[in-house]
Amino acid sequence: MDGVEDDDNTGVVVIGATNTPWVLDKGFLRRFEQRIYVPLPELQDRLDLLKILLTKNSHNLTNASLKDLASKTRGCSCHDIKMVIKDAFRRPISKVRTATHFRKVSTPSHKGLNVLNHNMWEPCSPNDPHAQKKSWHDLDEHETAIPLLTEHDLKESLKNIIRTVDMVDLEKLEAFDRDFGQRE
Repeated sequence: MDGVEDDDNTGVVVIGATNTPWVLDKGFLRRFEQRIYVPLPELQDRLDLLKILLTKNSHNLTNASLKDLASKTRGCSCHDIKMVIKDAFRRPISKVRTATHFRKVSTPSHKGLNVLNHNMWEPCSPNDPHAQKKSWHDLDEHETAIPLLTEHDLKESLKNIIRTVDMVDLEKLEAFDRDFGQRE
């Protein structure tokens, strides 16, 4: 970039990012000598991202269901996928907050899967034979079992996704890359 390099190449490095490079002033654009197009993530990238984002919380998703979910995120940016996961993890908490009935269960402890917490309250259907009419307000937070994230939770969150990159912009980005992008 003009004006930031010195003789021994120890100058400032300026990196910019935009989803709409075609609106940038040509003089400004010319000063960025390297332009690199980063496409939307491919299927394997989306699958890897889902696995990474899901490692921190409890879920019951299989590899097959993760692959299916990754295929449904075609056209999503990494940010979009993160927002789906964030929304999905709110759903089990919402189940606790909206439940009218709970049952006693044993759940794995935060100390490890081999250590169980007994007498935890889990939301359930009013028709469950062990259901007790309660509100989450009636329960001690340390005795409340947050349900596992399910495939259904993620699919519901996927229905509400607002993609940040539409196909028209994607075509413009690809055309911009063809015309002005970095060539090896």
